[in-house]
Amino acid sequence: MTVWAWTPNVAVGPIALGGPTPAEAKLVDFRLTELNRDGSDLWTYYWNQLDEVEVIACNGRVASAAFHKALLHRGVNLVGLTDSEVRMQFRDHSITVGEFPDGHTLEVDDLGLELTILDGHVSIASVVGPDVVVTGASRERRR
Repeated sequence: MTVWAWTPNVAVGPIALGGPTPAEAKLVDFRLTELNRDGSDLWTYYWNQLDEVEVIACNGRVASAAFHKALLHRGVNLVGLTDSEVRMQFRDHSITVGEFPDGHTLEVDDLGLELTILDGHVSIASVVGPDVVVTGASRERRR
């Protein structure tokens, strides 16, 4: 199992955010399987079944990653935290709340972090790389 430790605006685990898509040999090391969902060359999707991690690349650069089991930040797994625990963890940052019918999101924009809260706990932790414009997402992010 890969340890997916997150350094905001830099990397998640062994993958550089905003950096080039990992080489074929590294994809095997990270247990990432390529999935081309939209049939285009613009977006490429990778899935790690064991860790339940999705990495999304745009034009050959890592744009974002979503974690369903574990994303470590300063030794704390963000997946599973409550809303109040998230707010304590990121108390020095501005947090934006987004509402949807079954839950809400907590966005820490300066760090490129979005946490999806379902049933009172973080169920998905997503990070966006610096200098990446994600078309169709709730925000565009550039340093």
